[in-house]
Amino acid sequence: DAGLQVLADVVLNHMMGRDYTEPVKAIKLRPAARNTGKVTTKVIKAQTGFKFPARNKRYSAFKWDKRFFLGVDINEGNEYVDEDDRRPVYKFEGRAWPLDVDEENENYAYLMGADIDHDNPMVKAHLLYWGAWYQHLANLDGFRIDAVKHISAAFYKEWLEHLRSHTGRELFSVGEYWSPDLSKLQRYLEQTDRAMSLFDVPLHNNLYHAAMYGRHYDLRKIFQDTLVAADPWRAVTFVDNHDTQPEQMLVSWVQDWFKCHAYALILLRQEGLPCVFYGDLYGIPHNAIKPVKKLTRLLEIRQKYAWGEQKDYFNHPNRIAWTRGSGMVVVMSNTNVEVSDSRNEERIDDGEWIRHGRPGQVFVDLLGNRLEEVVVGDNGWAKFLVSTSSVSIWVPRD
Repeated sequence: DAGLQVLADVVLNHMMGRDYTEPVKAIKLRPAARNTGKVTTKVIKAQTGFKFPARNKRYSAFKWDKRFFLGVDINEGNEYVDEDDRRPVYKFEGRAWPLDVDEENENYAYLMGADIDHDNPMVKAHLLYWGAWYQHLANLDGFRIDAVKHISAAFYKEWLEHLRSHTGRELFSVGEYWSPDLSKLQRYLEQTDRAMSLFDVPLHNNLYHAAMYGRHYDLRKIFQDTLVAADPWRAVTFVDNHDTQPEQMLVSWVQDWFKCHAYALILLRQEGLPCVFYGDLYGIPHNAIKPVKKLTRLLEIRQKYAWGEQKDYFNHPNRIAWTRGSGMVVVMSNTNVEVSDSRNEERIDDGEWIRHGRPGQVFVDLLGNRLEEVVVGDNGWAKFLVSTSSVSIWVPRD
């Protein structure tokens, strides 16, 4: 009723919580050598039986067993870890990892649990059916697709094409390919025929390092080697998420002092589709993390002012700025140089970038970080100020 679209988070990489185990002949591999690191072949007790008795065939009679998986990492009753405290990978004899996956560990098809064989015709047919059933049941508008780097790219191309054909809807979808390597994200987009967008992990990585290194980070390079710079229409930008927060495996938490900078960079520019993290908006109490100050204000500013032609002024390693045709000017600094130093000010010719710009026009900082007013001079330019390690968003007072 509020006009929101709803995306479902789907994890079609693996299954866990077996109903029973099965004997399977498997090749035990070292975790970091999935192709060449053969150790031995043995019969294991694999957690591959899923009967779903409570479902009682209500929407599907499909039951999973060892025929439909490629491998596991647990030989039940015979636990083992290597010197790096990692379980081995057991690839089932006669099965092959898909080739169109990430090449980390030689082949990163296996992640955890009972790894699904997406090339199996029965599996593929069931997952096509399941996706259509789920979309119809919940009236979904799209999907957030987990762990795509571990799943055959060809599968998701077919899966999304099927659902879009079945529903006649766009079904916007975004995949989580966790890699800071832009080339890997670009390759995956081509492999899937651009069937989905991807989270811009390289940008998150840049934001994390910008916060970590402070004034020693060159802000002019904040979008270097990012998906939003290379392919803005397929980039879902984010600052942090459930995986990067403290105590998680991919922890890379952007420091508090830079959070407002980071959200301004994804919310107030024309490229990319920004994703706001619940933990930033409402806080994470069990980690004593408070909501990001002024994030709600930034969302309001995005709605009202983040439109129109964009022009960048990335001229200084410690201070960058950009303008929008709406009349908005965003300036940010990561330096501890005092504001009285002219190097901490940005001079911009408003004749090129501000639609309402005229001599004598007065600008104010919507974030309230600067309390003075900025007045456009007779010659058509003004100094838009920014405080130490801060952000200011200037708009015409009228």
